[in-house]
Amino acid sequence: MTFRVLQAMAGRAYGGTELYFERLVTVLRRAGVEQQAFIGRNEARAQRLRKIGIEAIQAPYRSRFDFKTKRMFRHELNRFSPDVVITWMPEASALCPRGGFAHIGRLGESFDRNAYASCDHLIAPCGSRIDRAVSGGWLRKNTDVISSMPHTGRVKPINRGLLFTPNTAKLILTTGRLNADKGIDVLMDAVSRVSGTYLWIAGDGPDRKNLEKHALELGIKPRVRFLGWRDDVPDLLAACDVFVCSSRDEEIGDVVVEAWSQAAPVIATESVGPGALIRHEENGILVPIDDANAIASAIKKVIRNESFAQSLAEGGRSTFRNHHAAEQLTPRYLALFERLRSAVQRHQISP
Repeated sequence: MTFRVLQAMAGRAYGGTELYFERLVTVLRRAGVEQQAFIGRNEARAQRLRKIGIEAIQAPYRSRFDFKTKRMFRHELNRFSPDVVITWMPEASALCPRGGFAHIGRLGESFDRNAYASCDHLIAPCGSRIDRAVSGGWLRKNTDVISSMPHTGRVKPINRGLLFTPNTAKLILTTGRLNADKGIDVLMDAVSRVSGTYLWIAGDGPDRKNLEKHALELGIKPRVRFLGWRDDVPDLLAACDVFVCSSRDEEIGDVVVEAWSQAAPVIATESVGPGALIRHEENGILVPIDDANAIASAIKKVIRNESFAQSLAEGGRSTFRNHHAAEQLTPRYLALFERLRSAVQRHQISP
């Protein structure tokens, strides 16, 4: 079973969606899928893709009505002649013309029927995004929930000394865009109540200066490290003693799955995504949203009880292997490609 797949990504230099796009390309490449990437202008991403043998065409992606990008898109479709096209983000979906291929759109946080008008099928990392699409008039039978692609294997922990962190300290890690939804201010409040801990914050965003000020006001700035966006999050996870997702609003649980992939004990708020994944005190700990005392108590329970921490890590790693690993997700993509390709061959979607 062989496929020709073109993946189109209109994205930023950094971000979770962009990361999962690159991982899916890599995993499908290993599965023998012939691919081409049609990406926004980003030479570093293009080089990473070329390094694994994927041709990467860069386009402006200025807007959904960018006629230059649309002409380039049509040209590459005609040249590459894919069986399947996957468009990431509504900007890419809106620019993809119809043709003799199956068009899969990956849903973002919101649903715009016009942006996905040329799609034959929609996929999303969580059911709530599918529900929004169905409420907007999309047929549920033309959808699938498929988890985002996590890192494919265990890695070695990063040297803590490179980030000015003692090996003797208990290390807490959090990741994501630095905005109010992530609740990192509450996590800092919790860290201020747990002595002997260091906090790594991997990510960037509009709240960074306010968070740096908050760390100073709490008196914990010497043991907080703002790392910015990182390409080595698995290495950071392998080095930490506990991963904390303190979000006020977290629709999908990708960060939890990512932590499980490296056997990091997980603490997360009862937001929608983590709440749907975690079995309390089996593969993680769930705490109320905006409750610094509860987060602090959970951190203490993990870092002061080695056997409990190991049990959480093993539970998370087992959940990851059984439901979220590449070995589980890749066959689902291949089966979807085959199903849609057959439909296109039968009905020939008109150009």
